[in-house]
Amino acid sequence: MEVWAYDPVVKTLPGDLKEKIRLAGSSEELLRDADAVVVATEWPEYKELKADLFVKNMRNPLVVDANRFLAATLGRDARISYDAVGVPK
Repeated sequence: MEVWAYDPVVKTLPGDLKEKIRLAGSSEELLRDADAVVVATEWPEYKELKADLFVKNMRNPLVVDANRFLAATLGRDARISYDAVGVPK
């Protein structure tokens, strides 16, 4: 299993994380062949991501949204399995 991370302002990871997490250079690179994505921060850049990008790049799009930040865009798309933390189905 590989764990990847992406943050628009982070260019390098701290030394103790470099062995455990790979840093992607873009949202699209992060999604490529991913099994699941956890959205933990509410960057404006993430709000602009379209469902088609997830569907095109991910194996079986599963998105876990920590803050229901993308509920209006991804949560309504039947092609994506969307879960918000702390919100019962």
